[in-house]
Amino acid sequence: MKKQISSVANMLDIPASKLRYWDKKGLIRFERDLENNYRVFSNQTIMDICDIIFYRDLYMPIKDIQELYSKEYFDLNELFQENKKSLLNQISKLEKSVEKIDKRIEALNTIEKLKSEGFKIEKYKLKEINHFDFENQSHVESYLENPEETIIFVSPKEGDKFKYGIFSEYGKTIREKDSGLNLYLVGLFWVSTEDKISNLQEFIDKAKELNYIPGSLVGEYLITTGKDIKTDYYIGRMELK
Repeated sequence: MKKQISSVANMLDIPASKLRYWDKKGLIRFERDLENNYRVFSNQTIMDICDIIFYRDLYMPIKDIQELYSKEYFDLNELFQENKKSLLNQISKLEKSVEKIDKRIEALNTIEKLKSEGFKIEKYKLKEINHFDFENQSHVESYLENPEETIIFVSPKEGDKFKYGIFSEYGKTIREKDSGLNLYLVGLFWVSTEDKISNLQEFIDKAKELNYIPGSLVGEYLITTGKDIKTDYYIGRMELK
């Protein structure tokens, strides 16, 4: 039995152009209809195409499939092992991507939680904070893997100017780590990325309302978003004295 390229393409749910491309690459061979010279398929050709689809489903590149068909069966183990290694690397990368997405989802949930809870006082021990240096490879690698390790730091001793840092043991120290549990006012802190407008004053007012002296504020990065005005969101922690 012989079939035309369009009917086979429909049957296998693949574009006819892909079959022509595989033909061009020498992976399949067509017979020709003697009357109209159209490509037609024997059962064996269809089985060969299914074999190619099988290997493509394994994300094996065309060049490896070409090599596969040029080897004896006892020479194929190395090719399959390399393909397996490549797939495992891709799986590892995908798993890390899923972890990063989960962290962003968690960040959104944290924003909603901080909004609903409002300000609260808690004891916390902050790690050492260093100036974020884009020329420091460890800082850049840490940011790419864990953006939440970056922080914004505001100190009344320095005129409430924003500094950007990272939780790290290497670099120019912005703030020493806490020696023990310190008292903090915790809430959602946000900063406009364009004009640096923030809700810092809300933290200051709340601290005073609770009869505390407001100290420096450390914001642990959550996410950047905003339709018209891009805004950085942080878990804000203001020292209370």
